[in-house]
Amino acid sequence: MIDSTTQLGVLTNIQNKGKNGSNYITAWIERRLPREIFLQQNKMLDKAQVAELADGRLVFFSSISRMLDKGERLDAINCSLAQPAQLQEYLLALDAPGRRQLIHRSTSAFRNVLLAQLELFLATTLTAQAETSLSDLRDELSRKDASRSEIPAASRNPQPQTITTPPLVESSSFLRHLFTSNSPAYIARLFPVLVEGIRAITDDDAFQQALLLIEVNAELAEGSKTDLTNSFYLLAAPAYRFQFWLRGLVPYCDTDVLLSELANSSEAQRTYILGRCQQNPAVLLASTTSPVSTPSVPILQAYFQNIKATLLNSLSDAQSTIQIAVAWFTHDELFTVLCEKLQQNISVELIINNDYINNWEFGLPFSKFIELGGKLYFSEHPAMMHHKFCLIDEAVLFNGSYNWTYYADLRNEENVLQVQDCSTTLASFKAEFERIKQHLGSPVTSITPFPAEEMGRFERINFREYLSKDIESRVTHTRKTRPTADPQRLVAMLNQAIEIDDRNEDARQLLKDVAPAAVIDSYAIRTQQAVRKQLTVTPQQEQLAATEPAVSKPTLPTSTPAETLPLSSSVALMPASKPIQQPPTPKPTPPQPTLVTPATITVGASLPTSTSKPAASMPARPVTSPLSTTSVITAANKPAVPLSSPPRQSVNTSISIPDTQRTTAFYKNLPLVFALDYSRSMESGVQGHEGYKLYSTGKIQQVINMIFGAAKGLTTTEKIDMFLFEQKAIQLPEVNEQNHASFVQEVVMKHTMDGTNIYAPIEAIHKKYANGSSAKAGVFVILITDGENTDAANNTKIKAHFAANHATPIFWQFVGLGAKFDFLEEVANMAPNAAFFNLNDVQTVSDDTLLERLMQKFPKWIEQVIPAK
Repeated sequence: MIDSTTQLGVLTNIQNKGKNGSNYITAWIERRLPREIFLQQNKMLDKAQVAELADGRLVFFSSISRMLDKGERLDAINCSLAQPAQLQEYLLALDAPGRRQLIHRSTSAFRNVLLAQLELFLATTLTAQAETSLSDLRDELSRKDASRSEIPAASRNPQPQTITTPPLVESSSFLRHLFTSNSPAYIARLFPVLVEGIRAITDDDAFQQALLLIEVNAELAEGSKTDLTNSFYLLAAPAYRFQFWLRGLVPYCDTDVLLSELANSSEAQRTYILGRCQQNPAVLLASTTSPVSTPSVPILQAYFQNIKATLLNSLSDAQSTIQIAVAWFTHDELFTVLCEKLQQNISVELIINNDYINNWEFGLPFSKFIELGGKLYFSEHPAMMHHKFCLIDEAVLFNGSYNWTYYADLRNEENVLQVQDCSTTLASFKAEFERIKQHLGSPVTSITPFPAEEMGRFERINFREYLSKDIESRVTHTRKTRPTADPQRLVAMLNQAIEIDDRNEDARQLLKDVAPAAVIDSYAIRTQQAVRKQLTVTPQQEQLAATEPAVSKPTLPTSTPAETLPLSSSVALMPASKPIQQPPTPKPTPPQPTLVTPATITVGASLPTSTSKPAASMPARPVTSPLSTTSVITAANKPAVPLSSPPRQSVNTSISIPDTQRTTAFYKNLPLVFALDYSRSMESGVQGHEGYKLYSTGKIQQVINMIFGAAKGLTTTEKIDMFLFEQKAIQLPEVNEQNHASFVQEVVMKHTMDGTNIYAPIEAIHKKYANGSSAKAGVFVILITDGENTDAANNTKIKAHFAANHATPIFWQFVGLGAKFDFLEEVANMAPNAAFFNLNDVQTVSDDTLLERLMQKFPKWIEQVIPAK
């Protein structure tokens, strides 16, 4: 029975299955993108129709949503095969909105089957009203299908031959089922991954996948990609570029591709190609009787998208000279390719404005450009050089509105016109470039970036917003394309973006994402610096060592008396409003202590430049580009020639934003063990104020973050083996990249607090590591407690342990919080593989100080016991 919930679809992917000796049939129903509906034979209303189920049969159905382990699925219910009379009645009952709903987002398989059925109906005797209605529906379906996969009617020869093309997508393809059988949320995540996965279109599989993605892209409510078809065209081999053009997906095609197809096509296809090109009076490829010639004529190609990729591509192909006059230049990728060309002995000349967008601390390193032999000219304030053109090999010109900035690339609507084989225009721009050079005088030989207080010289409407947004866009792009970029540098750039324009909320949000990685990375860097400091031998130490006998075993460490460590802090990482370069030292405010920021990411601090070499440039390759059969401007009745090559891939290096400073970890497979006191006193406030609650206030979580960062600098394992102790000791899950930020809340706080027994973790850790393979690499144990061990029996066990195991390659760094620790000091004095220091108030000690103290003894000990790699 047909009612308002009844839908019409086409059966695909019929499968015979068996289970427990019983056979049954399943299928999928195609109707609308991006979903397919699952059908099982027991949902057929007429069981006799099960034997008639076949691919391509139209079916009536209703649908329900079911949640499965793999996500949501639409299932068909109340199904029946569409019989001719029933189908005709259903179609005739559709009004105009009903027809639009039937066609909207319909799949090509559904349209093809329905069109065939409509042709059968129209071949029979119908009433005038029925014939008109079904004819209108057929025409609407035909127009929909033509817009998808067939040659547009407007482009056909006046007497066109039928040119058939393969269907857009095989309805049974695996990828199609991924899109049609999953939820919209899953499709939104899957789609960009599949698009990025197409690197070249050189075979039918890649071409079919590209066609499917183009179809899905047109139907996506959110997350669709602009100019996807053009991007795929540029990735396609010549034969598939022709298929894009033949199907009407693009209005242009390379001249050499069309000429090749013209020479090797059937008579019908030759007639079609010539007829379609003649729709544009500026393009006349050939006649059937005369050879095709390609004289050098002026060519103009307009670009409104993919401008950066086009520039990168053409710059990479430069053979002799590059001359650029552009008002503002902040884009790392364009800068890097210029430096690559300089290393290939290509002449590069650059004219830019000498202002705060181009020439400042966080701008591009134009000093590197000069060192490589580039000629840089500054146009000085208040005069403004407002050109945006680039001349390559004095043969190709790019000119338009596009500044070479992230703001222009990612935010603005821009245009660039590419000019080739136009000697008069090229000569004019060459003359203008030389005129500006003569006016500006000699090229710059050294760079003096403008300080922040000079910004007023260049203040104008929207200047701060532009520069702030450009920096933010630069950081966003860098994070996407270069995962190894130094997070501290990115944090410093975002702090500057907020300083310039404190209304930039996007930069604030991005800072929250970037900052945690910067903090962890800075801990790793400072740990490595602390280790190097301990291992550095001064000339005085060398002279003293020469007069003393060699040491063949670990020396006894000196005692470290309990002391009060000084308060210190550094610049707050997250600016509350408008950050400043030297803020006052923050004070801890219980119950949420201040997160101390590494000094290496202080705003305004000097930051190292990259020492890595730029990536090798791409080899020279023939120049080729799409020819538009509808909008390319050329000399009348002359064939156009190709312009540019496939897009250059984004660079993976940057001269101006270095990779992280962290080097390879010092020790291979070194276990870093953290034993943490979980006694009640750690959370009771017994140290004289309520803020001493170390767990609930976040201080212990901060310490775990710091030690995890230290692990990334010390050991190739990049993790912490975690033990918790009170009266007994237990091993917790390891602390790693995925769980470190919430380890206290998610893991530690689920356990119950009790008293303190320091011997328990010593015994448990020794048992786990002393005789295993870990001992070969050495073991570094950090044990933190807030109470002296007062149990005489346990103290006796601890002394006996270290007396018997002082040569075991396990180093114990004890840290006492608050009280006096005579016993632990005694242990550290008696055992060469133990050290101790005291913190009177862990709430107020800085991360810098705590990290330095943790690395004070261990590096020298392990160098004597197990040399660093």
